[in-house]
Amino acid sequence: MTRVLRFGAGRSRERYPLPVSDTLVWQAPSAADAGLTASVDLSSLGTLSAGTLLLPSFTVPGEAQPSYVVSLHGQTGVSWLQAIGEEDLSASGEAVGVSSLVDVFRLDADLTGGMLTLHTNLAEVPRDYLLCISQRPERLSSISRADAIGRARVSIPGLSQRLLPPAIRDHACSPCALLMLLRHLEAPSLPTARDFALRCRDPRSGLFGVWPHNLREAGRHNVVAAVELCSDWSDLHALPGPFVASVRFGSGELPGAPLERTGGHLLVVTGCDAHWVYVNDPAASLPGDVSRRYPRQAFERAWLYERGVAYIVEN
Repeated sequence: MTRVLRFGAGRSRERYPLPVSDTLVWQAPSAADAGLTASVDLSSLGTLSAGTLLLPSFTVPGEAQPSYVVSLHGQTGVSWLQAIGEEDLSASGEAVGVSSLVDVFRLDADLTGGMLTLHTNLAEVPRDYLLCISQRPERLSSISRADAIGRARVSIPGLSQRLLPPAIRDHACSPCALLMLLRHLEAPSLPTARDFALRCRDPRSGLFGVWPHNLREAGRHNVVAAVELCSDWSDLHALPGPFVASVRFGSGELPGAPLERTGGHLLVVTGCDAHWVYVNDPAASLPGDVSRRYPRQAFERAWLYERGVAYIVEN
């Protein structure tokens, strides 16, 4: 059910663990743009039905991170996601039939032949970049069990968000989960968990879980990363290492979880077998309690039923 378009160049194209099919065609800035733009014709995805999520993910590894904003041009006008980066490239407007949900578009009507455009403040074409555009229904009618094979479990050091300062500890699951992956990769010059979380914070909303802001911080440490929507495990079984998953569940729906319920929580998937999914859950009270296992069917519903978001990092 998930379809993904991936474009990349340089190290990002080589090191991203899922297939990257093409490069972007960059355009000189128009009078309305601060820098280079790149557009992707979405007609290869066919007609996108109402209820579809469309998620763009753009990263450029390196300490100097570009600012950018993404627009979606459809039959009824142009919609914009929230601008990312220090230079505010914000633009207003929302087409009829398209909702902009901070970092993802939701289609409220069918879309055929849309155009997604990346507007940046870049003056030169980057030699190293990754753009992934994934789409799937916001909610699945059923979750496939056809690929219930295992993934070798990887042991990575635990990190508890509960040990962060009280003002941020309840909100920093995304930075903490991502930082566990970066530590596993031995990324250079990593800050403390507190400092990393504060750097991931979206200056406009104050949220710590805005996906593009988290990926920008991974990029600052030269890690190739993307956020993608998933409907099942099919591509992720091929990943050589762990990934971050975003889960939602009600009271008692994920046995063994340190949270009773959540409308959105990120954790690291370290492996799975036919019955269990093994995770590092940053909501645990102590680092020694972060490593856990959840019943596979319960975890799949918490992760895949709605959105199915995953952070994927390089080999």
